[in-house]
Amino acid sequence: MYCPYCGKPIDDGIPYCPWCGGGLREDTSSPIPDSVFADGHGPAPTAPAEAEGDTPTAETRPATQHISSPKAVPLRRGSSRGGSSRRGTPRYSDDPDNSGAGRLLMGLAIAACALAAVFLVWTRGCSRLSPAPVEPAPAEQEAVEPEAQESQAEAEAPEDEPAEQEATEADKVKASLAEYTWEELSAISAKISAAPNRDEAIAIAQSYNLVDAAGTPTGDTIAVTLSDGSTLRVFLADVYHDDLVGGGKAGLTFLSWNLPLSHRMNADDTNMGGWASSEMRSWLANTALGMLPNDLHTAIRPVIKMTNNTGNTHDTTSVTMTEDSLWIPSVNEVAGDVSWVWSSDADNSGGYNAVLNAEGDQYAVFAQSVTETDGPNAALALRSDGSSSWWLRTSSASVTSNYRYVTEDGNPCGFGNASGERGVCIGFCL
Repeated sequence: MYCPYCGKPIDDGIPYCPWCGGGLREDTSSPIPDSVFADGHGPAPTAPAEAEGDTPTAETRPATQHISSPKAVPLRRGSSRGGSSRRGTPRYSDDPDNSGAGRLLMGLAIAACALAAVFLVWTRGCSRLSPAPVEPAPAEQEAVEPEAQESQAEAEAPEDEPAEQEATEADKVKASLAEYTWEELSAISAKISAAPNRDEAIAIAQSYNLVDAAGTPTGDTIAVTLSDGSTLRVFLADVYHDDLVGGGKAGLTFLSWNLPLSHRMNADDTNMGGWASSEMRSWLANTALGMLPNDLHTAIRPVIKMTNNTGNTHDTTSVTMTEDSLWIPSVNEVAGDVSWVWSSDADNSGGYNAVLNAEGDQYAVFAQSVTETDGPNAALALRSDGSSSWWLRTSSASVTSNYRYVTEDGNPCGFGNASGERGVCIGFCL
């Protein structure tokens, strides 16, 4: 026999068509089992409620699906809020080989359109609900930009800022010489050294309370602790005076105010070779310099010293240069020009004086205070822990065994044997 719904050949006596699922029993009151929808095509729709014995119209007649598989094809049913499902009268497809395929495709197309419409409505709704991106307010950007600029400025700060800060620190003016550190004095000395002339150098030194308007040092002292525990007190002797090794003027020149150290000029009583060859010069360079604290030691700059390096002579060509970091003064540097008479050789006194007067120039600190070149001077009577007389680097021009020295009462015309132990007035420049 043939199925009255789909027209497919079926066996006699079976209750449902294996092709379309149509019921073949005379009792049509039983609904189609839900198990025929177990292929996952969705929930089983129910047919509209119909009166007993009514024949379904074209609008209510269920559509069919054609599946090539021999499994039962679910029957599409409408949904009804009440009443039981009933099977309607079959309606044959125009295509006996593919009954219901057109309606299936149409249904799928309608479903696809419906899904597209729902998706379109949903996306438009989401776009209306989702706020558009908001750009930061200009005020907020302006508030952030200065910080960024500040960070960038810090990152690009020149590497020499710490050096500039140290220079600024060194420029701070103190009330007196004793309040400055050696590092600060070294920086001030460099400024003075860079001056184009002595007048401007004095003005710079005066601005730091180191000298008066005439260039005379104030007389203040600085305590320096030596490595042996003794205290050396130094005072400013002059500014822009000594010649630096390599050119230019040393900004500051210092001398010791007291005499904690003593030494001889030579082991033997001779002045041959003068200051350049003396034991005193070697001792200052190799022993005394090492006794100074490191901050002062590193600040000292070597200078050129002019001295009679022959000994017994009245020829000024015997005055030559040495380079010294530590040294002791000459006759002329403490007393100024002399015009002594050598009783042992009066005829050559002029030559002897010329040699002594060629050994540098008098320091400003002594210009007004030293009034006697062959008598006592309080400014030259230095304090001592032992001997109060102190050596000068000047050789006695008339004899070969002596050097000049300053007596206990400050007379700069003393002379004595080179082997004698006397106080040492240390000089140095920054």
